[in-house]
Amino acid sequence: EEEMKVLVKEFAPDHAYAILMEPSSGAIKAVAQFPQFNPNDSKTMQAENLPNHALYKSYEPGSIMKGISIGLALENRVVNLESVFYCERGQWYYGGRRLRDTRPYSELTVAEIMQKSSNIGTAKIALDMGEEMLYKGLASFGFGRPSGLGFYPANGKKRIFRGESPGMFKHIKSWDTLTVTRMPIGQGLSATPWQMIQAWSALANNGIIMQPYIIDKIVYPDNTVQASIPRVKSVPLSREACALTVESLKLVTEQGGTGRRAAVEGYKVAGKTGTAQIWVPADPVKKIPGHYSNRKHFSSFVGFAPADNPAFILLVSAENPKGPFRTGGVVCGPTFSRIAKR
Repeated sequence: EEEMKVLVKEFAPDHAYAILMEPSSGAIKAVAQFPQFNPNDSKTMQAENLPNHALYKSYEPGSIMKGISIGLALENRVVNLESVFYCERGQWYYGGRRLRDTRPYSELTVAEIMQKSSNIGTAKIALDMGEEMLYKGLASFGFGRPSGLGFYPANGKKRIFRGESPGMFKHIKSWDTLTVTRMPIGQGLSATPWQMIQAWSALANNGIIMQPYIIDKIVYPDNTVQASIPRVKSVPLSREACALTVESLKLVTEQGGTGRRAAVEGYKVAGKTGTAQIWVPADPVKKIPGHYSNRKHFSSFVGFAPADNPAFILLVSAENPKGPFRTGGVVCGPTFSRIAKR
């Protein structure tokens, strides 16, 4: 919370989140959310501050999705890290719509596509995978289903948060021509911060997703104890594909990557930046159609350290940060670095 207050003061986001998990067990070690309230101060307990927005609000995740999408392509041997894709000098038309990169890249390897966060390169990788492989792969990471965050005792009934959002993950029957190129870059689907850190925990745990839990144990008045036990939830990636994906994710925080500000001196960090345009619903009264905003973004950095033997995975996200710089690398990367260092 101390480090998140620095982000909130500088960028004044509508909401901001930080979640830290132990990927080998699924145990949640720390959570921060802004706006927040102090239960000892009724003035801070305003209606907007009370809900657990990280559980109930879902967002288009943007480019943090690329770690998962490219991991799936490596898993299915569609590509390797040295496979080369032409990235169209920054502008590419597919299905009658334009897809852009932030810079005019020409040929990039798969590892460089991850490092530089090329939308076009990732979309072309997804086209080589095909719709069915991409859909089944993303579903295996838990998209479209609540994370089930809660308490999972060895002996006793599980207890989970009610009303957790499942996000939006369209069935393949509802996909249009563009979906296969947009979903792998984090558009056209939505997820809660909890769903995203759950999915990414596979990359930090040799391809295995553990059930996230937030209560370690309950001690009753008679001194009996109910303790959570780690549970394997799914295995969407093999150890080999996971290792390859992590190699590319290390490049993101090194020279030439989009997440250099998230680096931690003395450690290898594997992670990914994300900057998603927020969808603005149509306004019939003002005759404004639904559109992606050029002014409002959802910025994120998610990563783990040490990269080859992670002690934790950390997600830092900010909804609608203000100011001239709104990318995940600038808004969330430094906060990730500070929390990770501590």
